[in-house]
Amino acid sequence: MLSKEIYCIAGDQSDDLTLRPYSEDDHQRTFDWLQYPEMRKMTGTTAAPTPEGHWRWFNAMRARTDVEMLAIYYKNSHVGNFYFVNIDIVNNSAEIQMFIGPQEVRGKGIGKEVIRKLVDYAFSTLKLNRLYGWPFAFNERSIRMLQANGFRVEGTMRQHRKVGDQYCDVLVVGLLASDLK
Repeated sequence: MLSKEIYCIAGDQSDDLTLRPYSEDDHQRTFDWLQYPEMRKMTGTTAAPTPEGHWRWFNAMRARTDVEMLAIYYKNSHVGNFYFVNIDIVNNSAEIQMFIGPQEVRGKGIGKEVIRKLVDYAFSTLKLNRLYGWPFAFNERSIRMLQANGFRVEGTMRQHRKVGDQYCDVLVVGLLASDLK
């Protein structure tokens, strides 16, 4: 698990944006967001989760030692989640995943600011060498946000995931610590 310092980093510059450990309190809101087809499409969730299935996912994720789950709060409301997944302490890398749930707070720069802060934390404090992610090629907003934070498109996995009844391309994006120097 990552250092407890991670939970304080977003509060330094903006009282509106904070991160905290993802908890059971955040679990129900995440479940509710995933009932919407658009959210499932953007996250690659194939079907609306059942309460039991969502609890199984949550318990499996929090049992892993290579995962750190964070809840994103904007103006004291839970608006999304950020995950470091597949944290590799041998190769000093981690996958990132993030989503903003409520439609009314998307496009306000929240995701961009969260990524900026966590990229800085990952490279300066955790001493990681590489961060990477797998956005869907159709998710142009996410791709622009990642690129604005220095991530580069490294490749395309053609028709890698099935979303609904269509196969979709998935991009490989990455950021090295040396890219920011």
